Amino acid sequence: FDSWKQFWRNMTSLSWRCLTTALSLSLLILGLRIFSRMGELSHKEQRGFNAITILLGSFASLGLGSVLGYLGSMLRWRLLARKKYKVQDIELLLAMSSPNGSAVLLFTHVGEWRLSLTTFIVMLYLLVNISGKFSVAIFGLTYNLVDDLVEVSPTLITDWSSSVLLARNATDFQVVEKTTLGGRRHTRDGIRVPQDLTAWLFTSLWVDYSYPTESGGNVVFVYHIPEFIEGKRSPTLGHTVHSSANCTMFRLEGHKYWKDYETGDETSEGWDDETNRQIAEVLRALESKNAWPQQGAEQAIWAAPLVGGSNVSSLTYILYHGTAWECTSRLFETLKGSHYPKPLFGSSTLFLLPIAERAERAPEPASRLSNSCGGPSGGRTPSIVYRSFSDLKSQSSPSVGVQNLNFYQNGTGGSTTQKNYYNLYIAGLVARLPIAAIAYGNEVFPRVEKVPDARWTEYVETKLEVKWGRVGIAAGTIVAVQILAITTILYYCRNVHVREDSYLTTAELLKTVLNRIEDGNTMTAKELEDASDEALEGPISYGTIPGPQKDQLRVALGCGVDDNFPGFP
Repeated sequence: FDSWKQFWRNMTSLSWRCLTTALSLSLLILGLRIFSRMGELSHKEQRGFNAITILLGSFASLGLGSVLGYLGSMLRWRLLARKKYKVQDIELLLAMSSPNGSAVLLFTHVGEWRLSLTTFIVMLYLLVNISGKFSVAIFGLTYNLVDDLVEVSPTLITDWSSSVLLARNATDFQVVEKTTLGGRRHTRDGIRVPQDLTAWLFTSLWVDYSYPTESGGNVVFVYHIPEFIEGKRSPTLGHTVHSSANCTMFRLEGHKYWKDYETGDETSEGWDDETNRQIAEVLRALESKNAWPQQGAEQAIWAAPLVGGSNVSSLTYILYHGTAWECTSRLFETLKGSHYPKPLFGSSTLFLLPIAERAERAPEPASRLSNSCGGPSGGRTPSIVYRSFSDLKSQSSPSVGVQNLNFYQNGTGGSTTQKNYYNLYIAGLVARLPIAAIAYGNEVFPRVEKVPDARWTEYVETKLEVKWGRVGIAAGTIVAVQILAITTILYYCRNVHVREDSYLTTAELLKTVLNRIEDGNTMTAKELEDASDEALEGPISYGTIPGPQKDQLRVALGCGVDDNFPGFP
């Protein structure tokens, strides 16, 4: 037999058994990590956690038991080789790898008062075997499911009752400064002024929690009215505000205008003709108020008619030198479970917010918000309300980027594709106005309880609390003790040929002993022990004997065996 082959066979078998333990412990620690980071655990999650920890702990215990059982099967051959025994002791030693076999040997030796070093070694192995299998239980000291009593404040919503956003006519009230300027400030920084226009340029006009989309020339913003739970925003899909706009471009020259101008043979309209309505009426009103932008001035004018509109849609006009846009916008609300919800906001009038600020305002209070709209250049006539903006590069200006959209500055326009891009951008500026104001109002306006007179509620919150220092100590202790036990047994058995843990190999070894007994197949174990001792005429041990040709050693149980097992080469 080859000592090195025996060594590597034992190491391979022990490695697989150790891998089972290591993998189970690793998954157990990973499970603790995952569940501890989940925060509050539901009842299903708690049951899942208990099942996983019990399952992985059982696998780890099985792995440890397998390692210790294999070490016991190795240790018995070293004990059989150290001295001579009666057949009764040999049988007990062969069964010592199991806790039951070790316990029977100890009870027999103590009962017969035959204590020896073998008894002590078996007792030590039994203690290590039992404590090793139960050692995984120390992980139960590293974590705990903690129940905390949590008080939950009522769900809050924004109080819109005193908000100017609820008014039905934006020109009949004094617009709150924070709502208009703050609402525009609420748009994200980083808006790209349209230099190189692309089909998706208008998406840079997005507002917090609302992104514009394009559909058939319309730019649409969708904003979900949030609830506030424990001071944190909780978006809900129940109440939704939809804002959309589409724009048509006009060419302006002198007192003439062309709608959607493309070629020079198109017929113009005269806006000074009293019979012409819509944009012509707006242009006449602006001229009467001397509100037309001066030549070379970087000014954009927003205007809206006060008559002829509806509560469903709104008209907004934006003028910049030789280019103007007529935008039709619409604001509506949807409520989950209601086909005809009562609107919370004044539908079309919110598009007038940047225009309806009074030309003569009170001194601005101290605030982090600043008016970047280019000065109070605005006013109204019986038919329109208007306002001009000169700071077209400000992120908070509703006209940001318009200075680059003078499509007809040279008398002729660009391509149809470019015109569509310009129209989309202007539609995005218009459609985002009410959404920006509503989003900002959700931040600055007071909040009230969603359910009137709602009370604080209490519930038990279960979390997994893990002492990671203890986890490291427990895992390190199990691994260290396992390595120490393997090293000790391998060293102690280094000079003994360890037989495989098999009934056949054991039976082959006992064959020379049992062959000396006649008609032993009907004997009891006690009778076999007595008959074997009588036939052998003395105690026996495990050792080597010369082979038939005197050239190779064999292992056997007998009286005249040697303990000169081949060492490692």
